[in-house]
Amino acid sequence: MVMLSTSQQLLNFAISKRYLSLNPEELDELYKTCSQYVNDSGQFDGLDVLDQNSLLLLLYQVCLLTCHDIEANATMEKVTDLINDNQLINQQSEWLIYWRSVWLETQAGKSGQLDVVFEYINNSMHKFIKDLNRKVGTTLGAAGDPGKLRSDDDLYVLKKRKASMFQSDPQKYVVKLLELIDLRPLDYETWCELADVYLANGELEKCHYCYLEVLLGLPSAYNIWARMGEVTLLMAKSVNGKASTKYLKNCVRYFSRSVELCELFSRGWCGLYVTLSRLSDKGGDYTTLKQLTNDKLNHIVNAKLANHTEIANIEWILHNY
Repeated sequence: MVMLSTSQQLLNFAISKRYLSLNPEELDELYKTCSQYVNDSGQFDGLDVLDQNSLLLLLYQVCLLTCHDIEANATMEKVTDLINDNQLINQQSEWLIYWRSVWLETQAGKSGQLDVVFEYINNSMHKFIKDLNRKVGTTLGAAGDPGKLRSDDDLYVLKKRKASMFQSDPQKYVVKLLELIDLRPLDYETWCELADVYLANGELEKCHYCYLEVLLGLPSAYNIWARMGEVTLLMAKSVNGKASTKYLKNCVRYFSRSVELCELFSRGWCGLYVTLSRLSDKGGDYTTLKQLTNDKLNHIVNAKLANHTEIANIEWILHNY
């Protein structure tokens, strides 16, 4: 097995966002490793600018997650300096406004004064658009062309950032997400977020519809096929008789498509196993398919083809269904 260097391991975390699923102990260990590496000028300075930027952003986010607010702020300044020195993007860019607002929210959230964050984002958006349109207006050949002027709706990342701050109020959050979808109907991340909100509110039909929209654009998204199966499984529990059986048969289709697209996706196999168990309880004959699913799950466990949490979930399901 090829051993990755520390920088490669950290860059993998930055790209895959796996740090978001780490337990507290693992997250703290990642913070220590990343902080030590970034502050070791001998190693860090040897990276190219884009990799330095990725690792600084990784450290920034991990600092926020582990409550190292002071270091997070200092890291944000390093990011700003790096960007300015290498002229990657403008200092007042949409991207930097986004990350500064995240730090402000961690501070404002402690006192419940989120208005400060909204004010910062709104003022920054206004200034950014004003500066951008001024440059457009003074560029040779651009004057008099209103089609090249920009508005707040063009700062979509910041509009999503503002919408995310309404998560504590599900009704308002749904309204904001729908506004985003009106602006960018093909933003599948927002569709998935809306599906999660509907699911949390128990609105299964609407959640199901959102995932259908995602699959229309991303038919190979194996994880979304599994999510469709899970939502449909919940819908099957809410009804009885033939309606329940119909939902369960659809679950088989969804989960089967998920594992067809990704053979080692344990969540899909688990969903398929649970669904087949419930269909068998209703008198259906799914012995062969259920045995195949059982063998696959046991293979994933014995070969350790999943992480500890997933393996524990598989073992629980095999024991209880």
